[in-house]
Amino acid sequence: MANYSKIADQLIKVIGEDNIESIAHCATRLRIIVKNKDLIDDKKISDIDLVKGQFFTSGQYQVIFGTGIVNKVYDQLAEKGFAAKTASEVKQEAIQREPAHKRAMRFFSDVFVPLLPAIIATGVGLGLKSVLLNPAILAMMGLTPESVPQPLTAFLAAVTETAFVFLPALVCWSAYRVAGGSPSLGILLGLMLISPAFPNAWDVALNPDVNAIMLFDVIAWQGYQGSVLPSLVVGLMGAKIEKRLNKVVPDVLQLILVPILSVSITLFLALSVLGPALQVVEQGIGFVLVGLADIPFGIGGFIYGLFLQAIVVTGMHHIITMFEVMLVSQTGMNPIIALGMPSMAAQGAAALALAYRSRNKKIRAAGIPAGATVYLGITEPAIFGMNLRFGIRPFVVASIVGGFGGMAAALLELAAQGNGISMLPGILFYTYDMHQFVSYAALMLITSVVAFIAVCLWGIPKKMIEDYPADVESTSSSNKAAAKKSVTESNVETA
Repeated sequence: MANYSKIADQLIKVIGEDNIESIAHCATRLRIIVKNKDLIDDKKISDIDLVKGQFFTSGQYQVIFGTGIVNKVYDQLAEKGFAAKTASEVKQEAIQREPAHKRAMRFFSDVFVPLLPAIIATGVGLGLKSVLLNPAILAMMGLTPESVPQPLTAFLAAVTETAFVFLPALVCWSAYRVAGGSPSLGILLGLMLISPAFPNAWDVALNPDVNAIMLFDVIAWQGYQGSVLPSLVVGLMGAKIEKRLNKVVPDVLQLILVPILSVSITLFLALSVLGPALQVVEQGIGFVLVGLADIPFGIGGFIYGLFLQAIVVTGMHHIITMFEVMLVSQTGMNPIIALGMPSMAAQGAAALALAYRSRNKKIRAAGIPAGATVYLGITEPAIFGMNLRFGIRPFVVASIVGGFGGMAAALLELAAQGNGISMLPGILFYTYDMHQFVSYAALMLITSVVAFIAVCLWGIPKKMIEDYPADVESTSSSNKAAAKKSVTESNVETA
């Protein structure tokens, strides 16, 4: 049975008692705010019993133990007098230490990550809808698209369309909340952006008989259906205005004046200034992203696949979520997530290759689950726990393979009907077309096999072999087997 008190003591010794400011934990990782990361020997941390990996990110030194184990190690550290805080409190401490650009990236992450369940539900619903209403599937049941009962089509439409119809409201609410404003005012302001009082943006763009409302015959007012960037900035600005008003309006009048003034001022600025300007920016970004997949010979896909996981390492990948949401809301398709899938598969296969080539039980115990987790759409355990743990070579080899996989995705013109999940769960985004479905599954498999072989041949770091030799038990077993074989051969010769 593991001695959790001893494990806690070893952590304290390696990290340094005076170097630990506070501790917290999530489901699998111990999160430690330290004064100086450079004083910690990562190799000695990895050698501690039950440790499956470690990395430093967002101002926190995180040690991976696994579900259940981390709670017991945390309890031992708390009993030894270290400042125990919630994961949220530790996160806030870490944020204050981050440079401005990282705080900006974190803002995007905090805004869009809570929206992912709604967006994923919509994307998966679209995949299931494509299967259920496929003419070939319906024909097998003796039905046609026209004969599908209206209640079913209405139900499917509600499941698959609601999130994108009200997307500006969701984004505005989330940005308003993250920026410290009243969430109810955020959702109200977001709904105002798509209010039926203003002409629908899609109707203005597609129907020549529908015109925007003109302010002073110069500024066009219309709804912001399908817009993400304007909703994000409007939510941020609205929260700033509300907090400013709370400082200048007398306490006795705040409940009456602050809400109406906040939403009124923000909505006017959104319709007159921010909205029109940001829509142009948003459309330009969408054009560039779609163009990335259209660069001849798949070069855009290669570039994206090559560098995507490096962006993940920096923590800046969450901003890509915003651009993907923009693409889906504008075009209904998302080629970007398809270009990135091979890079994920390659990193997962790299972690599995390291585990396969290692003869050390500890490395195998960490590498197999880390690699397998990638195929559920999460790459960080494989990247930080394995592929960068012993040097950069496995990560680089996998990234190169991911680049060629991205090139193949571009040449195959893969595009998802949603965003938020990839790898095996994301396959539902491609069920709308058999070519897309088969190509996606085949590319994931081929990329994984090629990356596994490539890392085995060229990506095994010398540091892993030297620092983590074969287990003594394994060596002893091998020696015993060799000795037994020798005795057997001797007996045969004697006979």
